[in-house]
Amino acid sequence: MSVESRVRLTRRPLVGVVLFMALCAPRAAQAAGQTYRLQLVRADGAGSCPSALQIESDVSQRLGRDPFSDEGERGIDIVLSRSETHWQAKLYLRIDSSDSDAARLIESDAPDCADLGKSVALAVALAIAPELPQQAERKPEPVCPPPVAVPAPPPKPSLHGEASLRLLFSPNLLPTSSLGTALAVTLRGELVGASFGGIFYPESELQTADAHLGFGVSSAFASGCLWARVRDPQVWSCIGARVGALHSVVYDPRPEQPGDHFWWAASSELGLRQHLFGRLFLEAGAAAVFPFVRHRFQVNAGEGAAPPATTRTVYEQGPAVVEGFVGLGLRLD
Repeated sequence: MSVESRVRLTRRPLVGVVLFMALCAPRAAQAAGQTYRLQLVRADGAGSCPSALQIESDVSQRLGRDPFSDEGERGIDIVLSRSETHWQAKLYLRIDSSDSDAARLIESDAPDCADLGKSVALAVALAIAPELPQQAERKPEPVCPPPVAVPAPPPKPSLHGEASLRLLFSPNLLPTSSLGTALAVTLRGELVGASFGGIFYPESELQTADAHLGFGVSSAFASGCLWARVRDPQVWSCIGARVGALHSVVYDPRPEQPGDHFWWAASSELGLRQHLFGRLFLEAGAAAVFPFVRHRFQVNAGEGAAPPATTRTVYEQGPAVVEGFVGLGLRLD
C-alpha cells in the first residue's frame, strides 16, 4: 500500500521541513554511514528549479560530507513540477527496504523555485541524518558605513620673514649694461606681504671723444607684494618705489656739478621662487623701473674758443628701465 505525506510550504520553507523531519526521524540509526543514489526529474514548467548536482551540493554542505554515489546502497528520487499556483516536489526516500513505496510531497507558493529547492535539500539531509540541527535563517549583518573622513583644518596663515641676496642685471639703467647687487627682506603671510631693501650698481664708465664719465646708482626700495601661487614654484608680483642717488664722476673735462644727484622711481616686479632644502630657496625674476627724475648730462664742446661753445648730451636715463635678477634666500621663521 502506497503512503504519501504532504507538506505545504509558505514563503518560509523551513516551517514545513520541520514537520518533514518527524517523518524521517525513525530511520536515523540505519541511515548513518550509508551512501545514496539521487535521481531528479524536472517536469514541464520546472526547468528553473535546481538540478540534481545543486541538490547534492546543498545536502553535502549541510551534512559536512558527501553521502552520494552512483553505486549508492539506497535510492532517493525527486520529481519537481509546477502547477498553476504553486511548485511541487515529490520525494521517494528509500532510506531502507521498508521505504520502497514511501513518498513525501512538498509544495511552495513562492514566486520562484529557489525556496522549494532549499526545502528539498533540507528534507533529504534530515532524512539521511535526522539529528542534523536546524539552520536558522541568518539575518544579514548590518554593514557599518565607512567612517566619514574629517577634512583637516586649513593651515593657519603664518606670518614669517624671508631674506635674499640678489644679483642684478640691467641693459639700460646706466650708460652701459651693468651688474648690481640687492639685499631684499620680505615680511609676508599666506598671500600678501611687503618687501624692502637696498640696491647698489657700481660705477659704470662712459668715454666719448670729448668726455670721460662714470655713473652708478644706490637706492632703497619698498614694495607691496601679492603671491599668486603659494606652492612650489611660487609666483609673486610687487609694486613699489625706489629712492636714492645717481652717482656721477667726471674724469674729463672739468665738471660743473659733480657728485650725487637725487633719484627716485616707481618699480614693478614679477618673480618665481623654488624651495631647495631646509629653509633655503632660489628665486629669479624681472622688474620694470620708471624714473620720475631723468637727469641729463651734457658736455660743452669747443669751450674757450672764439665761437660760442656748443652743448652735447652724453647721457640721459630713458623713461623705462628693464632689470633682471637671480637670488638665493633664506626663510626666517
